[in-house]
Amino acid sequence: MRHQKFFAVAVLALATTATSVAAQTVVTPSNPQGWGAYTYGVSTPSPYGAMTGMYPHLGTGSAEIRLYDQGTTEVLWWYDIAPTAPLASLNQLSFDWYVPSSSTTPVFTTPAFGMYVVGGAGGDGYLIWEGAYNGTIGGAPQDSWVSSDILNDNFWWNGGGAGLCANAASYQTLTWFMTQCLGSNATVIGLAPFLGFGYAGTEFSGAFDNVAYGFVGGASEQFNFELDRSATEVVPEPATMTLLATGLVGMVAARRRKRQAR
Repeated sequence: MRHQKFFAVAVLALATTATSVAAQTVVTPSNPQGWGAYTYGVSTPSPYGAMTGMYPHLGTGSAEIRLYDQGTTEVLWWYDIAPTAPLASLNQLSFDWYVPSSSTTPVFTTPAFGMYVVGGAGGDGYLIWEGAYNGTIGGAPQDSWVSSDILNDNFWWNGGGAGLCANAASYQTLTWFMTQCLGSNATVIGLAPFLGFGYAGTEFSGAFDNVAYGFVGGASEQFNFELDRSATEVVPEPATMTLLATGLVGMVAARRRKRQAR
């Protein structure tokens, strides 16, 4: 697994083949399907990432990100791409995100999305999507889920390079980064939805869900984050159980009377 600490400060032309529709994979705490949450930095309370029912989406849960920031905290979710695939063949990349009005971060703040890329001319690093560079600078929607197809959106680079290809030097499309900075050998090895920021004294509690990616002739997945069934099942109260039992006894008695009448 390759993941590292990084902080966010604020149809793709690579593949022309039609996007395939991936079967949905359900991710739960007991069966994370390869996903894991990692926290960095120290705060009180501590940064937190888990599958919860705080902001349910497409079912009972979602992947929550919670930061009580002192300028140094981050929550990063990680998924290994297997098998790895060339960035040039990527033809699907999207996710849904949620920001509650209770968050006190700047209004443009959204969960971010990173892709870890290796073998590029600029070395290894993250290509990072943020809402602030893709339309939320005036304020991200709050208290509602937003679906973002980010395949053709702007990214920034967290890695080596020089000039416009240096770390955080440009906010450009994936096509631009491949042709201008990374080259055709750049390979995607992992996905990393996350949030980390330097706004001391603020709090964020949001979530993401419905992560989808696909490569031409390669892997294609769509992930729905949910709670375990046992955590959402409603156990009948004793009185309800008594009524249910009484009803079953009544049905049996009624059928017995009908048979005797015949």
